[in-house]
Amino acid sequence: PLLPRAYRERYAPGSTFKVVTGAAALDRMPELVTKDYPVLRQLDLPGSTRDLPNFGGDRCGGTLPLLLKVSCNTGMAQMGLDLGAENMAGEADAFGFNERPPLDLPVVRASVFPDAPSFERNLAALAQSAIGQRDVSGTPLHMALIAGGIGNGGVAMRPHVMAEIRDSEGGRVRAYEPGEWRRMTSAGTAAALRDMMIGVVNGGTATRIAIPGIQVAAKTGTAQTTPNNAHAWIIAFAPADDPRVAIAVIVESQPGVSEATGGRVAAPIARTVMQAALSGAP
Repeated sequence: PLLPRAYRERYAPGSTFKVVTGAAALDRMPELVTKDYPVLRQLDLPGSTRDLPNFGGDRCGGTLPLLLKVSCNTGMAQMGLDLGAENMAGEADAFGFNERPPLDLPVVRASVFPDAPSFERNLAALAQSAIGQRDVSGTPLHMALIAGGIGNGGVAMRPHVMAEIRDSEGGRVRAYEPGEWRRMTSAGTAAALRDMMIGVVNGGTATRIAIPGIQVAAKTGTAQTTPNNAHAWIIAFAPADDPRVAIAVIVESQPGVSEATGGRVAAPIARTVMQAALSGAP
């Protein structure tokens, strides 16, 4: 109960990781962005007797903006296979996986994405990793940094909790100075992902995060934990054209497994927090 889960606990990020897979296509194989992926219920996994289904047996396909909008497992998993292990692992590393964020609190955990050689004999794992499952794990802090990085033109800032330090007489000893952590992706890729994440809010899986008068950009996620339970995720930033707030929400072990779980459970929480932050409420 005393574990600070926001930065010391890792979870399968589920479909929130699809923004990283989309960034890999934009950055490394742009021809995949306009590839029209077939409409499928399930994807046959290479080298495996199992298949990868869409939640609820839904059929989906299309180009990257639509795949993200409806959070299509089959299309995004095939995109991961098309990208290959080197591109997927390289993009994950660029987004800060396998490196501890420089938070000014102790014992920060690094999010994890497997290295490329681990997929050599297991392409099924690569497909599953492209949708944020299998051996992929992320802290809520890191997933918020990914949202912030996309909103900030591809640059993630150093996270912090310290604003300033004052002495016993109230004099300021030191104040936090904003600084960059890393460039996750190019400004062009960040802008393209922002537009796609706006589509997720405006008619996709994240409609419940919408704030009247403020355009939000978001991506939902559902990470299956047991046959009948899943973590509900959402990452978001707003206002989309000039972001001031970035957020990640995870609600653990929710009953029922559906791609709508993140949008139904996590999105209203994120909306309430963002509204309070944007209004200046304590």
